[in-house]
Amino acid sequence: MTKTVQFYRDYQGFTGGHLKVFDYFNHVNSTEGYRAQIYFSERSVWDERNPWQACRDGIQHTWEPGSADILFLAGTDWQALPDGWLETNPDVPIINFIQGMRHAEPEDPRYRFLSNRAVRICVSDQVRQAIENTGRANGAVFTIRNGLHLEEMPRLAEEEMDQDSVLLYGVKQPATARSISKELASRGIKVRLLLEPVPRWDFLSLVRRSRISVLLPLATEGFFLPALESMFLGSLVVCPDCIGNRDFCIDGVNCLMPGTNEDQIIEMVLSALNLEEEARQAMLQKARQTAEGYDISSERKTFLGILENVDDIW
Repeated sequence: MTKTVQFYRDYQGFTGGHLKVFDYFNHVNSTEGYRAQIYFSERSVWDERNPWQACRDGIQHTWEPGSADILFLAGTDWQALPDGWLETNPDVPIINFIQGMRHAEPEDPRYRFLSNRAVRICVSDQVRQAIENTGRANGAVFTIRNGLHLEEMPRLAEEEMDQDSVLLYGVKQPATARSISKELASRGIKVRLLLEPVPRWDFLSLVRRSRISVLLPLATEGFFLPALESMFLGSLVVCPDCIGNRDFCIDGVNCLMPGTNEDQIIEMVLSALNLEEEARQAMLQKARQTAEGYDISSERKTFLGILENVDDIW
């Protein structure tokens, strides 16, 4: 008998978080005996960047969580459950996908959901540790490191790269990015400043064409995929510590990790531009090796192991 895994999304525009939920939606559909379905909130946006555009067969037009064999909830999706649903449906396993550190912060609305029974999947060991340290997590907690679609990455010849350019990704820190960009430009450095989300392929192509990618995460991130993607694409990564990137960012080995203030970041960019070619190539090689260890197939395999045993874990 085919088991239905029901997803829920309030889609207000493309984010990396939505993209990872879409990956798990596809993981479910990749294995025999399971079918993924998803319901979108009434206010959800249907633009060309919505990952589910080509999955209309799996979209539900009524939200009926009680009809699912398994629920997959992320972020604030818990709020979509009807009042009293958890009490009246105790035998429906819930997989709770946790992508950020803020779930462990008492002032964040997601914090209160930790007391709900669930099989929790965290995107990094740092997130898992933060969740477990709250003492509130009701149910098993696992780590599944985010994976990359390596086979879908842009393939450009080395000569197509812009050897002088710096990509400054400031979508999450626009004011800081503008200030850094202005200072770098005043020193004659060519900067591509990215302050608004762009289609996925456009972002990856910009990274692949840039000699250096300066990535400005929030102070705390659950994982921060842009840094890992940039490592695979051969752009030298400059990225401050944001906790969730500690699994794969190693300062001076596969990337450069400045402090978080503007002067420290600018100084590190200048150091990256002046890096000896032998040292630069060694760092890029280590970065590529690191990224290759995060292929999406590993994420899928680990998740399906949990999915196929979710009743026992529950």
